[in-house]
Amino acid sequence: MLIAAGWWVLLATRWWGGRQAGAVTGGAIFTAIAVLATRPDRYLPRSALVLSAAVSTGALAVAATAPTGWKGASNAADYVCAAWTLVAVAAAVRRNRAVVGPLLGIVVLGAALEVAEGWLAWWGGEDPTHPMLGTFYWWNPFAAYLIAGTALGFTLWLRGRRGVAALGLTSFALGSIGLVYSTSRASDACFAVALALVVLSAATRGWRGLRRAAIGLVVGASAVWAIGGPPFFPHRGTPFGATAARTAHQSLGQNGVYRTEFWREALRLFSRHPLVGDGYHSLASGSAHRVPHGWAISPLAHSGYLQPLSDGGLVLSIPFLAGCGVIGWFVVSALLDAWRHRDSSAAAFVLPLVLGALLAHSAVDFDWSYPANFVLTAILAGMVAGRRWANRPPAFPGGRVAACAALVGVVALGIAADAARGGDLGLNLPTHSATGAVR
Repeated sequence: MLIAAGWWVLLATRWWGGRQAGAVTGGAIFTAIAVLATRPDRYLPRSALVLSAAVSTGALAVAATAPTGWKGASNAADYVCAAWTLVAVAAAVRRNRAVVGPLLGIVVLGAALEVAEGWLAWWGGEDPTHPMLGTFYWWNPFAAYLIAGTALGFTLWLRGRRGVAALGLTSFALGSIGLVYSTSRASDACFAVALALVVLSAATRGWRGLRRAAIGLVVGASAVWAIGGPPFFPHRGTPFGATAARTAHQSLGQNGVYRTEFWREALRLFSRHPLVGDGYHSLASGSAHRVPHGWAISPLAHSGYLQPLSDGGLVLSIPFLAGCGVIGWFVVSALLDAWRHRDSSAAAFVLPLVLGALLAHSAVDFDWSYPANFVLTAILAGMVAGRRWANRPPAFPGGRVAACAALVGVVALGIAADAARGGDLGLNLPTHSATGAVR
């Protein structure tokens, strides 16, 4: 399970955020092995396995029956891999809570490595106001990926010892650089809220907690300021200069209007094909010449919750949105429990906090069209779910039905992985209006 998590968080990100051919296939193989090794039928409620199997079956049914056919079948693999990675992680945590520590370390290390991987391409531009894109090659999903590792890194600095604290502070400093220079305003807002709550939680630990928080914030702010000028660049640029330049051409109001149009296009497409949707990668072609004149048209709904409605209809969206609702409830209940017990630790408080930030950000952008982001969210969700079930006996221990459901999911995952080898992973198509004008 740790190898599978390491693949998705540390390696798949380097391959276009998991979109490059081979990234999903390799991750699917490791995820299948992780499911078999963790035996979720012994440790998780039957409903969790049935729901994951339903998401997997629905995702593949869309590729088999929707009008677009197997084009973009790699998207089906994304849903399958995310569903069963969540199950494998939850089963491992349910079996042994100690596995949460290494998983958090992988997430924190992933944020630092992603900024390091994107450094040369950004620095080579010789312009600190140019957006940092990492290996996602687009600012929003790159920044969304950094939220969890950067906030968790700050927490490790607050509560860790020696090497762990140093890793946390390094990841926090690098992640802060990536977030600020990415120009992703929604990601920065989600991260700022999460970081503010983490700092407030540090205040409950007295002077020592406040002192370490202040040191961490100074180090992060200093890194963000220092990286934008000499000796790295010949001229200094303000940390938020790139964001200001982007806002001058893409105001929040403009982006808000575009997104509401994308969302309405997704809902209209769902209303025309309610059962299995219009198929993966079909939003732009399905909306062209069917929306009001002047509307922006995008191949992506810019919402992780509306995308399955337009792509997969009820077959995919019902189990997927049901699973998202359950995870959302787990996040809220975990945060309430942490508040009641005054527990500000990484596992009890910060983990559900950053998961909530990722769930919120995906509501307004296309993070989950990148497999690395999608499965990272699943890993965090698996840890939160596993901790919730850790002190409760399995509702259906060792049941044959649960085991069969897990087997169906693993087989479906293998089929989807094979389809992913030739899948069309390039979704960064130009956004255009109904009249053909590029947006």
